[in-house]
Amino acid sequence: MQSDPIKQSKAIIKLIQEVKNLKLELPSQRAQAAAMVEILHVIERSTNDIQQVFDTIAKSATELCS
Repeated sequence: MQSDPIKQSKAIIKLIQEVKNLKLELPSQRAQAAAMVEILHVIERSTNDIQQVFDTIAKSATELCS
């Protein structure tokens, strides 16, 4: 069974486009992960101060949405 060069080329082009798309998404994903880490640290430190947790969530959401 021989491979179809046209199908192979199309598959390679599709993979290259997917890599480009993932590279574009990476900064956003990193920012989301960093925000989540920050929120989890505040939750860990602020066992009795729920307002600080809410403030951090609001700050992170504002930064991520701007």
